[in-house]
Amino acid sequence: LARGGFDVTAVDLSSKMLERARLRFEWLKNPRGKVRFVLADMAALKLRGKYRTILVPFRSFHHLYSVERQIATLRTIRRLLAPDGIAVFDLLQPDLTYFGAIEGKTNISYERKRRDKGTKVVQRFRLLCDFPRQMGYIEYFWDEYKGRQKVDSDRALMRWRWFHVFEFEHLLSRAGLRSAFAVLVERH
Repeated sequence: LARGGFDVTAVDLSSKMLERARLRFEWLKNPRGKVRFVLADMAALKLRGKYRTILVPFRSFHHLYSVERQIATLRTIRRLLAPDGIAVFDLLQPDLTYFGAIEGKTNISYERKRRDKGTKVVQRFRLLCDFPRQMGYIEYFWDEYKGRQKVDSDRALMRWRWFHVFEFEHLLSRAGLRSAFAVLVERH
């Protein structure tokens, strides 16, 4: 967005993620827009001013597990939106049949070559679902190989809550927002 000339306020609860975003911004060649980095919780955001566009990218809304935090976030967005503003959410439309088929199994997400090191990185994941609570628990594994020899590995745990369209529209309504339209492209 900054490359295209837009001024951006980037918000994250993780200082590590903000640092990664800062580094990516510094790598840009001649950005025409400015970026302000804010370490904050999106459910309790204390920004001033009004915004014509608010993006909630990378499925970050899925990491709000309680209805109270979801509505608090949506009310914050409503407070920050300009009268003609728009909020855009990146949400996953769950395919529960697919979740059930892969649950508990280790699956490969991707394999990539690291040209800088001459290695290959393989990402795997394992999903466990709590269907009644609409919660997914994912364990990610990264293994790095030089030839056939594993030279490094890492893992991370993540949890998230999925939504159905009608449920998200209900949350918007409770927060005083309305859905103009919903486009759910990717199903997993």
